[in-house]
Amino acid sequence: MVLNGTGALLGVAGSVTATAVGGWIAPVLLCASVVLIGRSFYVIYVRGIRTRLTVVIAWCALVFMIGFWTWQLTMSGR
Repeated sequence: MVLNGTGALLGVAGSVTATAVGGWIAPVLLCASVVLIGRSFYVIYVRGIRTRLTVVIAWCALVFMIGFWTWQLTMSGR
């Protein structure tokens, strides 16, 4: 259960690192972050292995990642 929350947080870290690094590795890090957060939701809702904390961490990570990438994409056009 701890690994599930850790995976979601690693997904967020991958998103932030992807914007800092740039170049060819940014899409790889973005894909890795989507996979890690997706895995967290798979474990929570499909396999049913969850605690209240892991659900909160996964949803917060998803909301942060969506907000972060929305902000990044809107700011890059300016």
